Amino acid sequence: LMNDLDLLVVGPDSGGGQFYYGNGLESWDETHGTQAVRDSLNNVERVSVENAGAGLWQVQVMGADIPYGEQRFAIVVTGAREHTDPTGECGRVAQCPNRCSGNGLCDRGQCRCRVGHSGVGCALEDRELK
Repeated sequence: LMNDLDLLVVGPDSGGGQFYYGNGLESWDETHGTQAVRDSLNNVERVSVENAGAGLWQVQVMGADIPYGEQRFAIVVTGAREHTDPTGECGRVAQCPNRCSGNGLCDRGQCRCRVGHSGVGCALEDRELK
C-alpha cells in the first residue's frame, strides 16, 4: 500500500462505546488481554456488527500513514440509519499524533484517550499511586 487508511467504528455505549476496527483483527498480551487492532495490510476494510444497538454510531477513517498527500475514500453503510455530519468533516482523513498509539480515538486531529491512557497521542499509561 502507498497510503494506509484505517476504518474505526465506535458504538453508542456511554463512556466512549465499543471500538470496532476494520476487518476485526485482534492481538493478545498478558497486560491487556485480547484487543482489537488496526489492519495495516488491506486496502478494503469492513466492520459488521450483529444486532447493533440503537444510538449514535461514529464511523472514522484515519490516516495511519499517508506519505503521498491527500487520500480519497468511500464508505458504504447498510441497514437502518440516519446520516449526520455536524462538523462537515465527512470525507476528510483525520490525522492524529502516532494514531493515538492504539489507545484512543482520533477526533478531528485530536486524540480522545481510552480510560487508563493519557498524554499527546495517548502514549502514557495511567498508573495508580500507592
